[in-house]
Amino acid sequence: MEQELKAYLDEQFGRVNTRLDGIDQRLDRMDSRFDGVDQRLDRMDSRFDGVDQRLDRMDSRFDGINQRLDRMDSRFDGIDQRLDRMDLRFDVIDQRFELIDQRMAASEARLLKLITDTSESLQREMGLIRDTLTNPTRRLERQAGLLQTGARFSVRMVTWSEQVDTGFEDFRKRLQILEHPPQTNVAPDSPS
Repeated sequence: MEQELKAYLDEQFGRVNTRLDGIDQRLDRMDSRFDGVDQRLDRMDSRFDGVDQRLDRMDSRFDGINQRLDRMDSRFDGIDQRLDRMDLRFDVIDQRFELIDQRMAASEARLLKLITDTSESLQREMGLIRDTLTNPTRRLERQAGLLQTGARFSVRMVTWSEQVDTGFEDFRKRLQILEHPPQTNVAPDSPS
């Protein structure tokens, strides 16, 4: 019984470990995605550094040349467009992160429910096993009741068979009397 319980517990914990491994794999994939986002952000930072360097050079030339200012304005418009596109990309990334957060929350809730349900089930089953192993009184009382019932039945059967035997003996004696009546020695009446 203990081996079956141990096998059952090992199976249940194996299932939980398998699910936990799946969650670990998902978290690893999320980490790799975050690394990709970090790399993108680093590239964007380097691009912004390049833009900053260009702006510094333009500021040094700014004093005398209006034409260059017009070109710089057009470049700034391009940068603004790029920034707008980057904002859109960040919005998409934020939405993806929100979806991932929702999925993780749902997975976490399901995992927590599974662990709670498994724990409650194990506690109930362990309680039943504990009751069965530590409280054999009920089983012994039931067996004692069966033995007592059997003993009563045996006593009744013995009493009945004795009554039947007595009845048959009386019947046999009556039958014998009827078949062979007793002869009485009656002396013939003598004349006096």
